[in-house]
Amino acid sequence: MKSFRPGDTNAVVAAGMGTAVAVVLSMLGLYMPIFSTVIFLLIPLPIAYIGLTHGTRWSVIVTAGTLILDSVFFGVFSGAFVCAIFACLGTVLGWCYRRRVRPAVTLFAGAAAVLCAFALQILFGVFVLGVDTSLLDGSFFESIRQSTEELLPQFYSGETLAAAQESMNVTYELLRKSVLFIAVTVCVIYSWAAMVLSGYIFGRLGLKDIPSLPPLSRWQLPMWSVYAYLVFIGIGLVYTEDNWITTVNYNLQLVCNFMFWLQGIAFAWWLPVRYPVFRTLRWFLVAGSLFLPFMQQVVVVMGLFDMLFHYREKRNYQ
Repeated sequence: MKSFRPGDTNAVVAAGMGTAVAVVLSMLGLYMPIFSTVIFLLIPLPIAYIGLTHGTRWSVIVTAGTLILDSVFFGVFSGAFVCAIFACLGTVLGWCYRRRVRPAVTLFAGAAAVLCAFALQILFGVFVLGVDTSLLDGSFFESIRQSTEELLPQFYSGETLAAAQESMNVTYELLRKSVLFIAVTVCVIYSWAAMVLSGYIFGRLGLKDIPSLPPLSRWQLPMWSVYAYLVFIGIGLVYTEDNWITTVNYNLQLVCNFMFWLQGIAFAWWLPVRYPVFRTLRWFLVAGSLFLPFMQQVVVVMGLFDMLFHYREKRNYQ
């Protein structure tokens, strides 16, 4: 990795520039909602860069400065959102990069930072700002369900309407039970996207040894997820009442399913190495698994097959 001496760059100036860049990105993200997803993912980068080159305390200073300025310009809650979700991620990534933490650990450390920051933001909003707690007690989803139910008669009637209402109720019930899984998955995706972007941009800046995840075709999810999934299924058979145990257990099953799906995606991405015909087909397979339940199950089965029989490993990924 490129070495940095204390005299190379003034840390105060670098921290000021990093704060300015983060605030400008916050402003663009808030005022350009169409591009906000991409813009917000850039916010961790200057903070991670400061942490990598000058130390964690400087990235913490940049994070605090971003929070203060965002709160002044956009309001406390908006500033807290931008800072908590993205600036804290940058601080953790910078710390991990500086200490050359393993990429997989860095990924989950970043995801944990995002999740904790989001939880603290909710607590701050509820107990300090008095924000509505409907997201926490499920009434938010119930209000959406009722609004959608009122619209259905405009498009359906008779038996078709009854079927649509039943399907909608099932969908919203699953959505309500899956809030924990969705939150964790989004945090992992945020962390992964920030790692990919930082690896590319830092590489362009001359930092060539940033720890990064292996190519997708070599991803290998842990075998214990299969055993854990079986345990969770057993727990689901024992606890059938609708309480917090069944909700947590259901979300843990979703996490395992998501891991199998990722393993299947990795397997699909490797297939062209041995079977070139899949070079184009893998794109349709991955895209279909995002929208079609049948295709999703196909990818999950592929992942389980690869996990159980170590298909790629036995062929040395060739």
